[in-house]
Amino acid sequence: MVNFIEEYVKLIVKKPDIAVVKEIEIDKDNKTIEIYVDYEDMGKIIGRQGQMLKSLSVFIASSKAKGMPTYKLSAKNIDELC
Repeated sequence: MVNFIEEYVKLIVKKPDIAVVKEIEIDKDNKTIEIYVDYEDMGKIIGRQGQMLKSLSVFIASSKAKGMPTYKLSAKNIDELC
């Protein structure tokens, strides 16, 4: 799932070499996918009224198999990456 999100993000941003996607495991049933992009590309990732992130979340939720973890998405500035 993370590979798909990473490839998709790199296709829509202006600076794909800076974009990073990380998967963080909260527990065995919940994971977070964090998307780190340049400040100028945040609008493309979030979309108008958050529609881009919402549509990616719906895609992830609809492709979830039974017994697989639940994913949440968040978009952050690349400067927040440690």
